Amino acid sequence: MTQDIFNTPVFSVIIPNHNGSKTLAEMLESIFRAGEISIEVIVVDDASTDDSRTIADRYPVRWIPHDSCLGAANARNTGAKAARGEILVFTDTDIILPPDTFQILEKDYSAPKTNAVIGLLRPVTRYGNLCSQYKNFYMHYTYNKLPAEVTVFYTSIASIRREVFLQAGGFDGTYRSATIEDMEFGVRLTGKGYRILINKKLQVDHIRQYTPASLLRTGFVRAAGMTKIALRDRKTRRDKGSYVTTSPAFLAGIALSFIIVFFVLLCLVSLNRFWLLPAGLSYLVILGLNLGFLAGLANATGPIFFIGGCGLIFADLLAHGCGVCWGVFSFMGGKKY
Repeated sequence: MTQDIFNTPVFSVIIPNHNGSKTLAEMLESIFRAGEISIEVIVVDDASTDDSRTIADRYPVRWIPHDSCLGAANARNTGAKAARGEILVFTDTDIILPPDTFQILEKDYSAPKTNAVIGLLRPVTRYGNLCSQYKNFYMHYTYNKLPAEVTVFYTSIASIRREVFLQAGGFDGTYRSATIEDMEFGVRLTGKGYRILINKKLQVDHIRQYTPASLLRTGFVRAAGMTKIALRDRKTRRDKGSYVTTSPAFLAGIALSFIIVFFVLLCLVSLNRFWLLPAGLSYLVILGLNLGFLAGLANATGPIFFIGGCGLIFADLLAHGCGVCWGVFSFMGGKKY
């Protein structure tokens, strides 16, 4: 299906797609149930091999294919260049938008000085396993505690004036995997003096299922990427403030997780169980520092997830810590991305 090319839309919704057929239809349905609103929807297909095109053809969307897989950052840039709307809205195939998404954004952009607006995830996800609920609630909890003005362009639901996006240079296409390109763009955008606001009333559903392996891998990769950005831009960002969205309690927990590993190894090497005491105390400090997050997880999903979260958080912290170390090591080895 095609859209009327003679009407200029207010919003251009840009969706990068790579084999996203499992959730694409539900995602598109969520956009079009928003009612009468001036939008165009652009699906940039990044060389999919599934039936995404067949699904997209059921809806009034613009389909722009890539001949080869270039990554989400490049797909978003392609969509932005083709967009006709004043406001670009970036989202993903595994995101479900609430019906009032565009009404919220219209109100935000009624202020001429508004450059960009992001939202956040709802506190719970449809997947009932521990890793999915843990990760989803952590993202909600962390972003919900941020101030009104932020330095991350969170592409699960992120919007920006088209001229601002183009003036900032778009996403860095060097990032081929969808892990850190939104952080880097937020750093660069705010470094140029533009403001990113977070509207905490704009909450989307993330329909992604995490396993222990994918949860820890995501934490590792994201921490490594953020570390390299911090090292690469340490001089230019000195007077611009921090872009880190991670809570101080979580950051302290990363350091404590390494301390725990040190004491456990000391116990194994010396065959002295005494070293388990400081290890245990360090673990209790981690739980104490992150009690707000763990209690919120239990309140949103159930008491059983509090118990599971108390165990999972150590592995998550350690994965992030290893990511930080790898980021430093690889940066020193010349890898800036």
